[in-house]
Amino acid sequence: MRRGVRVATLWAALLVVVLATPVGAVGVAVEGRDWARIQLPAAALVEPYQNSGYRVSIRNGVAEIEVELAPLASRDPFRRPREMGDDAVGQLARRLLADASSRYEAVSRVLSWVSREIEYDLDREQPQDPEAVLVRRSGYCTGIARLVVSLLERAEIPAREVAGLVVSGPAGEPSVLYHRWVEIEYSDRGWVFSDPMSFHNYVPAHYVRLASEELLPQPERDPAILRDRLDQRKVVDLAPLSPSGVSTRRNSDRQLAGSLAVQVEGGQSGVAVLEGQGKRLIKALVAGQSTFVGLEPGEYRLTVMIDGEEPLERELVFHDYVREAVVLSSG
Repeated sequence: MRRGVRVATLWAALLVVVLATPVGAVGVAVEGRDWARIQLPAAALVEPYQNSGYRVSIRNGVAEIEVELAPLASRDPFRRPREMGDDAVGQLARRLLADASSRYEAVSRVLSWVSREIEYDLDREQPQDPEAVLVRRSGYCTGIARLVVSLLERAEIPAREVAGLVVSGPAGEPSVLYHRWVEIEYSDRGWVFSDPMSFHNYVPAHYVRLASEELLPQPERDPAILRDRLDQRKVVDLAPLSPSGVSTRRNSDRQLAGSLAVQVEGGQSGVAVLEGQGKRLIKALVAGQSTFVGLEPGEYRLTVMIDGEEPLERELVFHDYVREAVVLSSG
């Protein structure tokens, strides 16, 4: 009994550390799949659509959305145009893309700058044209999407606004937000979605593209409902071009640093601590899973704490920038 109290107290203390630990300066790269079934509002015009990594099909008023997050694998080069304009948007595009060598890098630089420097602001009374958003350094989703499109157009990269629904919340409960994001063309991979503030070179499966905005439903009268969701996205690496809080679809499967996926059988919540190479990293386990990224080669000790149980420990050695996984049994 005393051991259980001691472990529980330590777990509680570590949770405080987890919540208080500053988030890293860069975003994360993700791979895997995401899938959702969404009951559509009757008034929403949604049509079957597919681009690189995203597909929506419609049957009996239900949208089935599949997202595939394999690396984009684009070899599209980037050559900066001689003329990009002398206004504020053109000058920024020229500065951001001065030495970009690929379209993926150019797109990532624009998306990352906007997500880092532009504040999301729901005040729709403010003008949302690209120049106004850039001067204020704030905008809501429409203005942010327009700024991204304008920056990319100056670089002669085709891009366009996308109107749609974001349907979230517990399965079976009405929840919908009208939103705008962007779609960007890679000449060798086609069009690719991005939400500048959250998801780069993809959007999750609870994003639904609208074919038209001519008739929009009233959420309180005609809601969208998330029926099913199977989110199998996994963090696999750091994404240095993206800021903290953003997840990114990689262009290749080359690891920039090591990663460790931790899974506890039974799916219990708890805390995982990884120590080594002068670092002590702490992660909360969600449904028994968590991932450490940004690891250097070397020796590490993994300690997993579940309330009321003895700590689980494992010694690990990383010989290179590799992806490792460890499965632990509790109880």
